[in-house]
Amino acid sequence: MKKHTLIAALSGCMLSLTACTAKVQEPAVTAFEAGRIKADMAFLADDMLEGRKVASEGHELAARYVAAAYARAGLKPVGDDGSYFQQVPFVKASLVRENTSVTLTANGKNETLTFADDYQMRGSSAHPKVDVAGDLVFAGFGVHAPTLGHDDLEGLDVKGKIVVLIADAPKGFHSEVRAYQRSNAVKGKELAKRGAVAMVTIRTPAENARFGYDRYLEFINDPSFDWVRPEGSGEAQGLPSLLLSPAMQKRLFAAAGVDLDPILAAVDAGTDKVAPVDLGLHLAIKAESKASDPVTSPNVLGLLEGSDPELAHEVVVMSAHLDHKGVKEDEGEGRKVYNGALDNAAGISTLLEVARVWKESGLRPRRSVLFAAVTAEEEGLQGSDYLAHFPPAGYQMVANVNLDMPILLFDFADVNALGGERSDLGPIVEAAVAKAGLALSPDPLPNEGRFTRSDQFRFVQRGVPAVALKVGISPAVDGADSAALTDTFMKNIYHKPSDTMDQPIHFDAAAKFARVNWLIANEIANRDMAPQWNAGDYFGGVFEKQD
Repeated sequence: MKKHTLIAALSGCMLSLTACTAKVQEPAVTAFEAGRIKADMAFLADDMLEGRKVASEGHELAARYVAAAYARAGLKPVGDDGSYFQQVPFVKASLVRENTSVTLTANGKNETLTFADDYQMRGSSAHPKVDVAGDLVFAGFGVHAPTLGHDDLEGLDVKGKIVVLIADAPKGFHSEVRAYQRSNAVKGKELAKRGAVAMVTIRTPAENARFGYDRYLEFINDPSFDWVRPEGSGEAQGLPSLLLSPAMQKRLFAAAGVDLDPILAAVDAGTDKVAPVDLGLHLAIKAESKASDPVTSPNVLGLLEGSDPELAHEVVVMSAHLDHKGVKEDEGEGRKVYNGALDNAAGISTLLEVARVWKESGLRPRRSVLFAAVTAEEEGLQGSDYLAHFPPAGYQMVANVNLDMPILLFDFADVNALGGERSDLGPIVEAAVAKAGLALSPDPLPNEGRFTRSDQFRFVQRGVPAVALKVGISPAVDGADSAALTDTFMKNIYHKPSDTMDQPIHFDAAAKFARVNWLIANEIANRDMAPQWNAGDYFGGVFEKQD
């Protein structure tokens, strides 16, 4: 630049210091472009990618698309061997139906249960050969949480037995704690330590109305995915488990002389106390899973390097899951692609827009920001779990901002900050939301347990404070019935082939969503202190900072 040109530019800043400072501190609102988000979503949700199933060609193509966007945004590749790809090793396990049977013994008579009609179970690489039998004991919720004043297993002998559990936890728990405690993985690990040999889960009418038994059947033939733990990792495994149909669970309790209906009605009504029952029945479970050779599927990792030499080794992880449900061949209905436009092409496209704007703004935060398009969220948060265990060498994760399935069907006026109240991320989120001209509202769907059901929770389990914004359902800016649109999406479109670009997606809302997430991540990356759990927070105590 010539000397007189440089002087003129500096003079312009001196005459309009406020404007120059604003440009340095924050990109203009218009920097977040709806059209770019739309273009990225259109590609990622195209039939050509065949639903971005883990370890599929479509997912691989999507991963390469994201890597190219990272390169354009000037992000440093921090995957394997100097690439953008952190390859996650998986084993797929498919249930061998012909070698799977469940036999109930009641009053001296044996009954062979029918797969799908009476029960369902998935293949498991952790339990490739199951051959167990035991007396059935009903343990209510099966929740062991003495620090919360609740222990369904106290005084209950489960050694050598098969435990029947309600697929829930007490409503008196905080909604996010309840979602964690209702997990089969959490319950199974505790029961395994006590010598139980298997689990049988049952569901209440309210739970079946929310997400019915038939919805689970849609994916009954899908293999399970598990990332391959290093030998000697010592991570506890859970138990073999099966889910009973509503009709079968009622028949089972009737065979024991127990009326199940009032028990489940009391749970739906809010009771926290469910008495255990020795059912006087016997169950035998045989199951075989065929495991594949290890396959890989990548997390796509790009780093915006921090500017502060003292803080650049600390990273704020911005994550979104890249995978979806793939393709299914339904008898009589033909081939269906599960495109996953809102779940989660929308989250990935938001992530890419934040990366692009950060580059074009010329800003460099003090801490580094790791952009992570993770695999296998739909398979149990597997890709984020791997990343949380194996972050890029030399970097310490200090916070996670996760972008998963923003329901962008209207111009939203409020957001929900899942997990925000658990750490000092809360005030950061509150300030960012206000700056974006939005309201911050409580989670309107507390029974969904959304904080524990997406990738942010894998970072929480490694002791890292996290937050995930969800589009709220307050009256929409554009007059749309936001609550009805959200409800319709969750009931009729979520995890269905209809989650496509043909929906009336509001792309200006997508740009707004990108901006507010940028505001949050930027503030975390520039503050003096790394985020801390609030004193006495449940998850902060359960998952102390991991090495």
